[in-house]
Amino acid sequence: MGPCARLRADTRGGGRGPPILWESFRRFSDRRFCVADDLERVAGGDPGSPSGGSLELNTGGASNGTGGCTGADCGAAGDPGEAADVCGDALLGKSEECDDGNATPGDGCSGVCLIDPGYDCLTVGHACTVSANEVCGDSKKGMLEACDDGNAQNNDGCSSTCEIETGYSCDPSSGVCTPSEAPAVCGNGLVESQENCDDANTQAKDGCSDTCQTESGFDCVSGGEPCEPAAYCGDKVWVCGNGKVDPHEACDDGNTAALDGCTPSCTVEPNYTCPKDPVTSAGGKCTPAAMSVCPNAIVENDETCDDGDSTPNDGCTACHIDPGFSCPSAGMLCTQNERCGDGNVDLDLKEQCDDGNITPGDGCGAQCTIEPNFTCPTAGQLCKTTIVCGDGTIAGTEQCDDGNKLSTDALAPYCGDGVKTGTEACDDGAKNVALATAYGKTVCTSVCSKAPYCGDGHVQSNFEDCDGSLNCERDLYRDHGALSL
Repeated sequence: MGPCARLRADTRGGGRGPPILWESFRRFSDRRFCVADDLERVAGGDPGSPSGGSLELNTGGASNGTGGCTGADCGAAGDPGEAADVCGDALLGKSEECDDGNATPGDGCSGVCLIDPGYDCLTVGHACTVSANEVCGDSKKGMLEACDDGNAQNNDGCSSTCEIETGYSCDPSSGVCTPSEAPAVCGNGLVESQENCDDANTQAKDGCSDTCQTESGFDCVSGGEPCEPAAYCGDKVWVCGNGKVDPHEACDDGNTAALDGCTPSCTVEPNYTCPKDPVTSAGGKCTPAAMSVCPNAIVENDETCDDGDSTPNDGCTACHIDPGFSCPSAGMLCTQNERCGDGNVDLDLKEQCDDGNITPGDGCGAQCTIEPNFTCPTAGQLCKTTIVCGDGTIAGTEQCDDGNKLSTDALAPYCGDGVKTGTEACDDGAKNVALATAYGKTVCTSVCSKAPYCGDGHVQSNFEDCDGSLNCERDLYRDHGALSL
């Protein structure tokens, strides 16, 4: 039985295995899928068991540690005499929900032959088809829907058939549609009419095509953000015995044999130490360790943990638990505790957001609360500002907003703007005086030139009798000979 099938049996009450410990969820198009690399962590089990429950992935050909058979004829669960199911052979095995003749993920039948959400797989050996059972108006954007705003009404941006209406753009993650003044433009980062994605470019084969249509095998969750390869439960199952220490493995010696230092479930056996390359994560042959030696997969003396390897900062460093980690069992990889900044929105910690850091001012604060003027639609990714330059509203750190994004629409200097520039002799702005009436030493004309004044050596007939006397007025007494003897 594959990990996802085991998960379904455990959560539906049909199996007797230990309950799955969920560490995280990912949301794609309002649908939840289990993260396959979390499936190897297990909690609970028989309280009397020294190591708790376990979830083992048997790839055939080795003991499963519970008395099952060994050899190539072992089944997927270790049942003697049954051949293991092979995903992609166009035959429906006991652990498979579908088999379309290949093991390609994202085509409806996943890489471990489980039906991908939003698909119907009706005939074994044939391609799956997109499900026709999507409900427009349920607030869940389906594979055939361009939007879904939670209703089946027209004229609100998302039509009664869940198509984006002309003059609107819709956010795929929230379902909210907003009016758009300009015609739809593919590549502007807004999911608008006739589009079902827009990753802010017109490059094809990156998830969103050059016509802004979602490409097969991708999920385009948010407008303006890169699309992501469709991730489905089971497509990234870590395989114990491949020689690489994958996430949630403490060792991997290239086989699934027991009693060689690394168990069939890739945990370190007591009194052994196992290697892990810090760059490539390559495993290797485990070696016996002396008693009271760190690491040897035994917690002893003043040790608080012992995961069987000497890798620092993996939760157990020098056989002492690192801050923010829990190490429940010797020989097993430690796990990181929930905290702000781990990229997961933890509701029990009352987090509103988590962008993978605790840096304030980036939209998600140091306590994982959403900061003003930001929205944080996707956990683990940076938040987005809600301030829009060009909307005509000055908000946040904006110093201006004239309703557009043009950088060349500032007025050029001109006479009358109150600033003396270029060839202007003066500029008093609104105090400039028309040429016909401008007169005085401190007056500026309407063409930004100095006005005539008394004493400039030029007789202004409109204002002066002469130019040279105190007030530029003619001396009538002298002109009539009053001073002659």
